[in-house]
Amino acid sequence: MLTWIIENGATLIISAIILAVVVLNIAKLVKDKRQGKLGCGSCCEGCPSNSICKQK
Repeated sequence: MLTWIIENGATLIISAIILAVVVLNIAKLVKDKRQGKLGCGSCCEGCPSNSICKQK
């Protein structure tokens, strides 16, 4: 088992970093959604979903 971890150490580290970035991005999206922030750039004129968008 230890040999496998040593042989695949770089892959494990890179995978852990990518997983951390994904988890942090999802956490930020959830936080922004709970605070009522828009997910787009707040340019609603040309947005196809502007009729269902929460306007401020």
